[in-house]
Amino acid sequence: MDDQASWDERGRAAREGIAPLGFLVGDWTGTGTSRGEPITGKLVVRSTLGGTWIEAREIQFGETGVQEHEDVTLYRFDPEEHRMEVVHLMGHAHMSRHPVEPVKGAFHWITGPMAPRLELRATESGLRFEVWFPLEDAAAVTMDYIPA
Repeated sequence: MDDQASWDERGRAAREGIAPLGFLVGDWTGTGTSRGEPITGKLVVRSTLGGTWIEAREIQFGETGVQEHEDVTLYRFDPEEHRMEVVHLMGHAHMSRHPVEPVKGAFHWITGPMAPRLELRATESGLRFEVWFPLEDAAAVTMDYIPA
């Protein structure tokens, strides 16, 4: 296989592999809770770089409307490893990279044995995002997004 055919195959594999997360693409508004406190959010998700990456930009606001959180999440399918993964960027120059695996109708960020588990799923009206910490019985953060 020549270099161009190999490059084209990589792109095809990347687009097919990321396709299950296509439900994220769009503009969203959300409501939820963070540690029991009400929050709202805005989420803008785009397919980019020839459909081989999905970029999500999220801003969350507290009850008084003050911005409390902002992040950029980049999803891709790694053709060499044959898996989805996420690169997560947020304030204070934090960056993390994790595998993303389908589990019981949701997508989980696999962050480590005693680290938070992030869960993302399509719902009838939009999508739901939850953050679960080890040894806790309920999600610390929940956000239900609907199309904006």
